[in-house]
Amino acid sequence: MLVAAAQLSPVLLDRDATVERAIAAIHEASAHSARLIVFPEAFVPGYPVWVWSIPAGDTHALRALYVELLRESVSVPDEATERLCRAARDARMLVVIGVNERNSEASNTSLFNSALFIDADGRLLGTLASSFQHRGSAWCTPWVTARHSTCTTRPWAGSAG
Repeated sequence: MLVAAAQLSPVLLDRDATVERAIAAIHEASAHSARLIVFPEAFVPGYPVWVWSIPAGDTHALRALYVELLRESVSVPDEATERLCRAARDARMLVVIGVNERNSEASNTSLFNSALFIDADGRLLGTLASSFQHRGSAWCTPWVTARHSTCTTRPWAGSAG
């Protein structure tokens, strides 16, 4: 099986444009006979790189960026994840993609750093998630959580294309 590593940048804090970029990469990889494509961590809508450069005391800037990140993050499922599933189905590709996922089962204001696993039939098989935990001046992802039924470390049965 040919595997593609998507080495591209997201459109930072723009969910829809980043999903479009991912869909284009899925179709490009499929055109080159790949059957699996893997995207970077927190690809949609981008990794919160500012946590390493904005001081912890600058709460106004940190809060403003978090609000933007939260607004542009995905819920599972939502229109963004459905578009990714359709692209996987249309391209007959397995897709693993990192997303910032809203905790829609609780407050809808906390985030998970999740990986979505989509099979070649376009089914979202599940997610692997770790929670963003505030630790002083940085956000960390120290553990994997089993917060809902789609989060598991077991293998999934799905089409391999």
